[in-house]
Amino acid sequence: MRRAAGQVVAAVVLALGFGSCRCNDLPVRRARVGFQPDVWEIDFGRHLEGTRAGATLELESTGRAEVEVLASAADPFAVDPRVVLPPSGRGSLNVVFIAGSEEVERDLVLRSEGESDGVVVRLRGTGVRPLPCVATELCTLSTFDVPSGTCVDSVAPEGTPCVHPNPCLFNGKCDAVGQCIAEPRPCDDNNVCTNDFCSALFGCVHTPVTCPPPGQVCMVATCHPTNGCGAGPAPFGTFCGPVDCTTENICDQGQCKQAPTPEGFPCSPPTPCQGPGECHNQACVQPDAGVFPPTFSLPLDGVPAATPDEPGLVLFRGNLYAEVCGPVYDAGCALVSWTSTAFERFAAPHGAARSVLTASDAGVWMLGVDAVSLHRLDTGAPFFEVPLASLPPAPATRAWSATDRYAADPAGELWLAVSSVNVPPDAGSDAGASDAGDLDGGAGDAGDPDAGEPDAGGADAGGATSWIESFARISADGGVEIFPPALSSTEHRLAFAASGALYAFDTDAGLSVLSRDDAGVVALTPLASVSGAPAVIAGAGRVLAGNTSLYDPVSAAVVGALDWNVDAGDLGMLHRKTMLVRSAGFAFFRDRADGGSYAMSFDPLDGGRRWIAELVAPGTPGFLLDAVPAVDGGLGTLVQTTEPDGGLRTELQVYVGGDRLLSCPLLPGTQVVASVFSDSALDALVFRDGGWALDVYDLSGAPLDLQGWPAPNGTAGTRREQ
Repeated sequence: MRRAAGQVVAAVVLALGFGSCRCNDLPVRRARVGFQPDVWEIDFGRHLEGTRAGATLELESTGRAEVEVLASAADPFAVDPRVVLPPSGRGSLNVVFIAGSEEVERDLVLRSEGESDGVVVRLRGTGVRPLPCVATELCTLSTFDVPSGTCVDSVAPEGTPCVHPNPCLFNGKCDAVGQCIAEPRPCDDNNVCTNDFCSALFGCVHTPVTCPPPGQVCMVATCHPTNGCGAGPAPFGTFCGPVDCTTENICDQGQCKQAPTPEGFPCSPPTPCQGPGECHNQACVQPDAGVFPPTFSLPLDGVPAATPDEPGLVLFRGNLYAEVCGPVYDAGCALVSWTSTAFERFAAPHGAARSVLTASDAGVWMLGVDAVSLHRLDTGAPFFEVPLASLPPAPATRAWSATDRYAADPAGELWLAVSSVNVPPDAGSDAGASDAGDLDGGAGDAGDPDAGEPDAGGADAGGATSWIESFARISADGGVEIFPPALSSTEHRLAFAASGALYAFDTDAGLSVLSRDDAGVVALTPLASVSGAPAVIAGAGRVLAGNTSLYDPVSAAVVGALDWNVDAGDLGMLHRKTMLVRSAGFAFFRDRADGGSYAMSFDPLDGGRRWIAELVAPGTPGFLLDAVPAVDGGLGTLVQTTEPDGGLRTELQVYVGGDRLLSCPLLPGTQVVASVFSDSALDALVFRDGGWALDVYDLSGAPLDLQGWPAPNGTAGTRREQ
């Protein structure tokens, strides 16, 4: 028989037999034991860890003499040590189970006093360690259920305190159906100088009241917690007028008074290479410019393929892209990308050198000698490649373009002006490699490759005296659309405006627009018969053609011209550097006679000259590398010169109103081959100390708010709107 703990003990006389108990090798002989239990097993069931459960074991004497029964059990059970049974009578033992965290079985051993034989009653019990039960909802109680071993949720009693999730409610109490009912939280801080309200995100919020200014110099608005807004004297030393290194105007007890400017007073902000200026002996003294070191510098695995004729380094969505060549790329070149902090993202080898044109969400466009290709932004792998010879509408044995004869629209589609010739194999042509419309060879003018006239890349065309120019659009999915007309011996430069209009300019054909008619046919429509340098840019609601004439698309007329009547013995326009933004236009030129380089600021609406500034002094070998406009009409430039000892000096310059405000030299011997400005950094591919590197310079300390310029070096044909 088995008894569950807690059952009522029944006085049942059981026959003692070996098959009814587990005796654990104890001899059990009825004649010598003299008693018997009413059950042979007690199961206490499941109980929480650390609790106690009790049971009563009934014993019955089987003889006519009094019997003293001795009892023992091992932990976690406990039992009365002895019980005396009267002759043919009954007695009971109290058995206790102290629950642990597991199921246990033990033997309760019973013996008659003086006897070695005994009987065994099996004890069982399960200790249960409770789970941590946490209510998941308001007004809910979660308790541990011992029989199932799980947490059981139930509605909290009515009136149980609760914290409402809305911080604008407080003093919550649970109702009869388990909802937390709360009161609006008062947020009045009894201060009339604050606006008091409750935010569902933050609870009570107190913002300061804005008191109206008193409208009197050296008086400021005040607020009293009880009386509210008023006026009082400004703190002593508050500036109330002009301040220079001689006199300062400061507030003193509500009055504006003049006082001598103290020695050491700050008079100019720090720059990337200088500390702040201080007043000494009634003059603003700025410390000497130190070296402007890069914030990050990453050695390159090859040589940048950039030249002054192309962007060389492109910035898009915080990542940089450039072409790098070297043995590590299987003796070829690769499209390489870095983060803005000079960590390499990928290097994608592809063979012969190509020029990086531009980047958009569609990918990175690259131009090779005989093909144009689109590459992935994340890996540099090519999406597709289009041979240039397939773009002219007529058969061509050779076709070429250049890094200033394209335009990319916001969707990432590339519009390209392509020149081509068709020379029969027996015409004696050497089919020489295209020079991509190289201008004056790019040598001998110290980084001024655009100072000459284009040779149209036709010098090696096997005696051909003219070529055909046509236009093509290559979409981001590889689709190609070829447009008439086929022009003779022209080389148009292209530029998109913010309106979406695509402008084209040729030094002989003038300014035109490429547009579709109602039938969808693309035509080249002349706009203005103007000439000038081979360049066109669009910005500030104007189109600058030939680096000379400003065209207004609204009035459809030329509304101004740049004043190139400058004091130069031999003028050379640096037309690929020209910039046109709403705050100002900037053009650059060299005087070939004395070697000086200059910047000219002009009104972007009519071309009127504002100022001219000297970038490189006459007689000093050097040239302009890059430029960037500032929001307020200022200008930042990157200039490289050769020192008298033959060393290179590259410096960042900042100009305001034609005056040089800043000149920060980079590390000695730094040669920049490509660069790009953003609103907070200058990124540059440099050669220094015998090796190539990518340098990143922090411009956050520059005295001007630089805008950045969408195309490095002002390369024509890309979007320039600000």
